[in-house]
Amino acid sequence: LCSGGVTTMESFLKRFFPSVWEKKSEAEENDYCMFNSQLLTTFTSSLYLAGLVSSLAASRVTMVLGRRASMLLGGCSSSVASCLASESASPT
Repeated sequence: LCSGGVTTMESFLKRFFPSVWEKKSEAEENDYCMFNSQLLTTFTSSLYLAGLVSSLAASRVTMVLGRRASMLLGGCSSSVASCLASESASPT
């Protein structure tokens, strides 16, 4: 895995990919990859695929509604997603 970002964060690996986190401490790090995990690579690829599909959907929305409306819709959906994420991560 060589994409960086959240998939290389210790806390993310420890919580969602504990076996990869354990392997990371044993692996030698080079300029290309830190460790080898098919599951983590699949997860990262799914994020890129989701971005592709989202951009295609966003282009259609922009063609139908216009740039201003699509930007407002995107901002609102991002705000709602942030609220949901903060609620799901906060302790009860």
